[in-house]
Amino acid sequence: MLLIVPVLSSLLITLAVAAALFSYELEIRKELRRTALAQKAITLTEHLDQSFTDVNFALIDSANRPIECNTSQFLNAQRTLLTLPQISDLRYVDRFNNVRCNSWHSFDPPLKLDSPNSHKGLNFSGPLIIDEHPGPGFQLYRHHKDGGKVQAIIRTAWLKSEVKFFHNPLGYMAIIDSDSGVPLVINGKYSLPLAANGIQLPINEPQSHEGLLDNSRQHFTYAQPLLTQPQLSVIISQDLESLYLGIYRFNTEWLITGCAAFVLLVLVSFRVQRRIVDPIRQIKSALERNEFFNLYQPLVCSSSGRTVGCEVLMRWRHPFKGMLPPMTFIPLAEQSGLIKAMTLRQIDQTIRELGPVLQKDPHFKISFNICASHLTDHQTINGILDRAVFIPGMVLEITEHQVVEHTDEQIQQALQQLRSAGIKIAIDDFGTGYCGLNYLSSLPIDILKADRSFVAALGTDSINADVLSTIFDLTRKLGMSAIAEGVEREEQAIILSQMGFDLQQGWLHGYPMNGHDFVHLCNRMKSCPRQNLPVAEENCEQSCRQAAETEPA
Repeated sequence: MLLIVPVLSSLLITLAVAAALFSYELEIRKELRRTALAQKAITLTEHLDQSFTDVNFALIDSANRPIECNTSQFLNAQRTLLTLPQISDLRYVDRFNNVRCNSWHSFDPPLKLDSPNSHKGLNFSGPLIIDEHPGPGFQLYRHHKDGGKVQAIIRTAWLKSEVKFFHNPLGYMAIIDSDSGVPLVINGKYSLPLAANGIQLPINEPQSHEGLLDNSRQHFTYAQPLLTQPQLSVIISQDLESLYLGIYRFNTEWLITGCAAFVLLVLVSFRVQRRIVDPIRQIKSALERNEFFNLYQPLVCSSSGRTVGCEVLMRWRHPFKGMLPPMTFIPLAEQSGLIKAMTLRQIDQTIRELGPVLQKDPHFKISFNICASHLTDHQTINGILDRAVFIPGMVLEITEHQVVEHTDEQIQQALQQLRSAGIKIAIDDFGTGYCGLNYLSSLPIDILKADRSFVAALGTDSINADVLSTIFDLTRKLGMSAIAEGVEREEQAIILSQMGFDLQQGWLHGYPMNGHDFVHLCNRMKSCPRQNLPVAEENCEQSCRQAAETEPA
């Protein structure tokens, strides 16, 4: 009898755990289906943003040329049409709102247009009935330097084909007006949620809703505004019956396996069980087994385009889950205090792997990420100082949030001690926190790293793009260096170089790579990799050296 009670209890607990796991698994399956559906809208949004950005650059080029309506202008416009299939025609409007010509010929007399409301930058309007074009269309336009406008006519058929490509046949997908919800282009039968907590108009940010639509069916609906044209949004919806079809399958083997596994777990000690499920113990074991490894992302000189340093990133090669990103283990490592030993081990690994690079260039910039717990531990600070002898160009990055949240004197003293030893201090993700100018000037800081969100806004007429200029001016006033991270496109790199940013980092210049590949990259980089930057090849080395000498000691 005494044996039956624990056995029955174990079985009941196993059933409860199995039910909970199945419920959790069911929610994960639903979330995966919802995410997959939403991803279609996100992909279309990104595609339209890129297409509209390409049109924007073409309009900027045309808006800076005089409206002459001659053969040269027609040829230039026709080349644009061949390059950008989303444009069916370019039209040139004078300051009196008369269309003087298009991509093919002049209008005599000029066509008179109604003047829609417009703002500085890229404008969108439609649907419109456009002369010489079959059916309605849309227009993207910018103001011309002489007071008129340059219009790019977007075919409705092109927008419909883009929506149709991503359309889910079991629901609907549409491009709608963000303020009113009126569909401009649609595939499927359009409906909006009935509930008050459904999709809220105007749509200013991504929204999702699961519930009843005005077609009396339960749907999951997702809407996302365009970054380049926020007055437009992409919306996608599918009824729940078809969306969740097949997710309720229950495998009876799970119950049998769960019962057997639980009986076995009852027979082992609580201590062993705790070691298996405790994530902090997993991190400690991973540290003992050297499962953490380094990746190196290049840091590029803006003026020369050459690699002058790198940021060291940590990854976990988990024996069962594969490679894990930092967000899955760094917060727990900071909470447990293991991050300090992990960072020292990371520096040791860097010294070994980048030895050939440091031998050729001892002042090669190598950045490591730290947090407040590093700065409050004397043993860790001493460990960093001991290793800095082997990395004269060491840079320690701490996020702006960490600096703002921990303002005690001990951290400032630790930063000053590190800086006095020749280690440069950088504020990472700058611009996302609330670090005031007075407080910032009181800290021993050498470098500000502008957050990637501001770099991503370049070329989109976003107000965030102006923040980069403010950050650069701030660094110059405080005698600091400026780094722009998240550089993914060539035009971003050129704009940042023209703005005066000393250094750049991002996928354009190189993805994070292992030590062997990074050393190989440094060995073969003997000339500027990007020739269109404003520097001659023979001045690469001089430009990088000058950039390094201008940084504060």
